[in-house]
Amino acid sequence: MPRRTAPLCLAGLILAVTAVVGCSTRAPEQSVVQAAIGRMDVSSRRVRVGAQNGASSFMMEIELTADSIARATDDLDVSRQALAWKAHAIPAVQRAMYRSDPVISIVDGWVLLVQMSDYFETGRGRALFGREQPIAVEKLRVMQDEMDESVLRVLANPEHHAYWHDFVYEWAAANPLDNDRYLRRSVALTAADILGSERMGGMSSLGSMQELAVDAQAMAASLAEYAPKTVMWQSELLLTSMMDTTRLAPIFESVDDLETSRAAVDLMQSMPELVASERAAMLTQVERMIEVSRVASLDFIALERQAMIEEMFGLYEREREEIFSRIEIMLPAMMDQARDDAIEVIDHVLLRVAIGGAAFLGALVLIGLLFFRPRRAVT
Repeated sequence: MPRRTAPLCLAGLILAVTAVVGCSTRAPEQSVVQAAIGRMDVSSRRVRVGAQNGASSFMMEIELTADSIARATDDLDVSRQALAWKAHAIPAVQRAMYRSDPVISIVDGWVLLVQMSDYFETGRGRALFGREQPIAVEKLRVMQDEMDESVLRVLANPEHHAYWHDFVYEWAAANPLDNDRYLRRSVALTAADILGSERMGGMSSLGSMQELAVDAQAMAASLAEYAPKTVMWQSELLLTSMMDTTRLAPIFESVDDLETSRAAVDLMQSMPELVASERAAMLTQVERMIEVSRVASLDFIALERQAMIEEMFGLYEREREEIFSRIEIMLPAMMDQARDDAIEVIDHVLLRVAIGGAAFLGALVLIGLLFFRPRRAVT
């Protein structure tokens, strides 16, 4: 029978080349910091999602806890400190956890959480909220435990988790918070010292560029949600500072002229309208900035998607040409083999036909000899 192994080999070759092409176009799965430090073996996407979820939870808990403190107290100064906490801490969380490298994002956010917990429990901020101070301290302790468990789930490796846990707490102890605006030295500076400025700023592949575009969308969404709130909270802080009678009393006591006092009173009466107009202008400006950022992010994503499509089609064309060239090289040998197989089969069939014909003729001769022997004449 004819052999059919050649078509099966060709199909197997095509499938193997296609599988190799599919594997070669995958983007690296680790971030720049992961690859350089070598202490993590999880995917960059998994760490990035953990950082984004952690940032959202961190900001939400700060807002809710500050509101709880404000509702629980009758002290205007404590209310103002709670307002200042969420007005300044949420932008600090955004600066810490929206970075290009996901490892830096999640580690810097973890460090900020530990620094903030130490600041309210034993640091300079241990008396900011008066009798309601335990509300902030206990909530931050719970958030620390949740962050610790979240990082362990992301890393899925106790050794890696222990390494980063020690690093975070040592950094927080060596760099404590000392102000109520939460300005601090970032972990990103140490990462830059380890990796070098060029590697920190570079992107290793087209896949990482796509992840940066996704991060830009997440950051734009966070700004769209919290920027108006932050502007409103900071405007309220400005208004309460201006309306604080304990601070303005020495000024009024030093004013002897009646006209000057009347002018000061008129200014204070018009201050709420002035603050409202300024806040409206600031909100309008923030909305414009958010729209510009959104349009820029969409344009960037469109360009990157087009570049990816062009790259994929180019790679597909090159691989197809290579497969066809290999087929052209292999086709003559396959045709020669098929011809040799056909000749072998034809020879075999002809030999069988010849043998069968000879046997048939021999049988006819034998029958003729048996049944048609000449009779002898009778004498």
